[in-house]
Parts: sequence; structure tokens; C-alpha cells
Amino acid sequence: MNRKFSILILSLIVLLLFAGTTMISADSNSSNLKTVKVDNVSFTLPQQYQSGNLTNNSYVIKNVFEFGILSLGDNRNLGSNLIDELYYSNLNSYEYTDIDGHYAFVTNSYKSSVKHNVTSIFFNTGDKMYLLSYNGNNLTPVIEDVIGSTPKSEMSRDEFVDLINSTYEEYAADEDAANEAYEYEKSYEDYSNSQTHHHRINFIWII
Repeated sequence: MNRKFSILILSLIVLLLFAGTTMISADSNSSNLKTVKVDNVSFTLPQQYQSGNLTNNSYVIKNVFEFGILSLGDNRNLGSNLIDELYYSNLNSYEYTDIDGHYAFVTNSYKSSVKHNVTSIFFNTGDKMYLLSYNGNNLTPVIEDVIGSTPKSEMSRDEFVDLINSTYEEYAADEDAANEAYEYEKSYEDYSNSQTHHHRINFIWII
């Protein structure tokens, strides 16, 4: 009887020690997270992305090609960033996807100014559009967790796709017109439009 009682007590002690270790580990992981509010939306960041500078509408580490969260605010900001990414960048890949209830348009391109690839994610949280960009080639679980920490999309998938597509087409047409006017005015110069002409993309939803 005493032996059984001793085994029971020992088992309880082991369980308590395991539970305490698990709780400490959970608290430690939680303490490594930091919340920043960009345009009144809270983003939960792991330790590796906690050294940024915060303004009302952005959170940036060094520059947006290392890590940045930007509130796009309106279609003008969305359009100009889409043009930078799709019209003038050395685009490697693009896709539409769903990140934990957030409709997203993900691109990867080479940035000559920093000499490395950058992944850019245009996504909807609540009723707002954001751009998250970082040094890397792939959509990582850590980045998915950062986006997943924000409110889910309020617009439908089709509304999101239409917004990205129509905004890009509108601003790309403006760039076409501006480039054609420039070529006409500078026709006497040895100017090639091959370096600045956009790459027209037919968007396809991919999940």
C-alpha cells in the first residue's frame, strides 16, 4: 500500500513539474511578442521584427525592403505601390492567396537598390488595405502569423481581386500615356522604352 502511494505521489510531482515547465514556456513565448498599431490596426510581431520605427501609418525596420508595414489608405497609394511592384520592378512571381481569412496578393521581385529579393503582400484587414514587405523569397509562417493577428477581411474574395486588378489597370494606363508622351517629346534622343515599359499581367486567382 505504501509503495503504491509513493508511486502515486511521484507521478503527481512529475506531472506538476511538466505542467509548470509548459506554463513557463508559454509565458516566455508570449513575452517575446510585441503589438504595434498601424493606422489603428494592431499587428502582433515576433522578436525578430520588433526593432522598427512606428508612425501613424507605417512601421519600418531600416527600409521597406527589409521589413515594412504600410497602411495604403486609398486607391492612389494602392495604385502607386502596385505600379512600383508590377510595372517597374524585376518581377519573379505573383499569386493571389488567402492568409488566415485575409485575401492577399503576393509578389516577389528583385530590388536593384538593395541587391536582394523582396516579398510584398497586399492584403485586406477589416475595411483597410495594407502592404507588408520584407527581405525574402517566400511567404513564411512567421509572416502569416503577423497578418493573421489582424482582423479578417470584410470584403469578398471577388471584391478584393477586382480592386487589385482594376486599380493596377487604371494606373498602368496612366504610366503608358506618360511614357508615350515622354517618348514623343524626346524622340530626338536615343531613348529605349524597353527598360521602363510595364509588363502587363492577366491576374488569376490561385489558392
